[in-house]
Amino acid sequence: MANESSALMKVIGIVLMVAGAGLAYWGYQMSGSIGSQLSQAISGSASDAVMMRYIGGAASVIAGLFLFVTGEARARVPPSPAGGASPMPETRSIADCRDVPAKVAPVVDRNRCEGSADCVRVCPFDVFGIRKLSDAERASLSWRGRLKAWAHGGHQAYVLRGADCHACRRCIEVCPEHALELQPYSG
Repeated sequence: MANESSALMKVIGIVLMVAGAGLAYWGYQMSGSIGSQLSQAISGSASDAVMMRYIGGAASVIAGLFLFVTGEARARVPPSPAGGASPMPETRSIADCRDVPAKVAPVVDRNRCEGSADCVRVCPFDVFGIRKLSDAERASLSWRGRLKAWAHGGHQAYVLRGADCHACRRCIEVCPEHALELQPYSG
């Protein structure tokens, strides 16, 4: 059901983007008409009909892009277990973390992370933190990563103490964006 919902959101997003582009193009065509040019020459601004199509087109494209991106994000969220229980562990116990520290460390995919802080909540060794992206970090993101960062206030998860990771993989299991992976610790 979740996949059907995300697919529907993506389809609606695409339809809105196409409709928005059509409205903007229609407004552009209207601005070239003799009546619109005459109105613009007299009043000094584009006609209301042209501006409404430009604004409506831009709003539709933005709404469509948002639905498309969030629909794609929903498609990657694993379904909750039977009974509606949260897949996130309730406690931060170290009982399952039996590996020695400093063998591996988590790495955050900046283009996927949305700063949900689930990794911060489940890590018993306080490996993670949340902070705002710097301008340089934001500039290095893909257009999609920048859109996600903007939508979430520019906050993302960071590895604060990678050497403290015991490889229990709780962070990886709870990350809704699948933005974490374990790699050999390099110090």
